[in-house]
Amino acid sequence: MKNVVMGILAIVGLATAARADNVILTLTYSDLSGNYTAADATSGSFNAHAVSGGNLNSAGAVSCLVSPGGKAVFQPGFVAASPFANFVLDMAVVHGSTTGTGVGSFTATDHDGDTITGGLAGSWSIAGGFLAFVGTLGNVIVHDNGATDDTFNGSQSGSWTISSLPGPSPYSGAIVQLTAQQKTFFASNFSDQVTGVTAQVVAVPPPPAAYLAIGGLGMTAAGIFVRRRSLQRS
Repeated sequence: MKNVVMGILAIVGLATAARADNVILTLTYSDLSGNYTAADATSGSFNAHAVSGGNLNSAGAVSCLVSPGGKAVFQPGFVAASPFANFVLDMAVVHGSTTGTGVGSFTATDHDGDTITGGLAGSWSIAGGFLAFVGTLGNVIVHDNGATDDTFNGSQSGSWTISSLPGPSPYSGAIVQLTAQQKTFFASNFSDQVTGVTAQVVAVPPPPAAYLAIGGLGMTAAGIFVRRRSLQRS
């Protein structure tokens, strides 16, 4: 397990050095519902998704920085006002008392069903009453689904042209910041904690060796997580 954790952190550091240039997309979502379900004392699953009503009304924006550019805006509570729009992030977490790692995926969906999907891997820490995650993105793909209109549309306003993005995909990137309001470090299950995420997508993919390593470590961590749950049930 120690080798898996250290390996993920090493690859995160490797990919971080190449992510500053050529940003083509930024994604920002606030007031997501953050949830954690423990499998045992050192692992579990984390999920953050857009919600509407109650104490949380998620909002967001996805901006294209490639000419002609554009910004798709998602108003507070947009999941109740749009037939498709959503943001979902799922992650397997392995942790100690104050630090940990996570491997998972995300999907951002626009007003008529187009999506941005990708994998993620990185590290968790805790400070000031917040869980914080930083890491890298891989295999990021923009899918022109739904009406296939070549446009990523906001539910409130704005849009950008999907074909304006440089090829070839998939792209890479970074989770610049993911925070969840929580005073303890995955010590127990929690639900509906205020969560925000900011991510950047870049046109230059990570080196093939780094991408394969992220994928391999993700499979290893996920395998350990599944085996632990199986042992716990037996």
